[in-house]
Amino acid sequence: MSCLQNVGYVVLQAEDDADTVIARTALDMAETQAVIVTANDMDILLLLVHHFRSHLADVYMQFEVMKHRISDMCVRCVIKSD
Repeated sequence: MSCLQNVGYVVLQAEDDADTVIARTALDMAETQAVIVTANDMDILLLLVHHFRSHLADVYMQFEVMKHRISDMCVRCVIKSD
């Protein structure tokens, strides 16, 4: 982890469920800036959609759909499509 910290990344370690830490951190960061979350976990997307609020900056979920293909999804867009 120190290699990432040395080049300016914020590093958090989850003791239990990483999904909630990832979603909470992304939404906290979205208070001031757009955020890209890279994960192959629908639970994280569901947490982001559930807890997203209109005053937040855009939150994007980036995940691998097929081998070597990356797809992006905007959380704000998911909410508006309902």
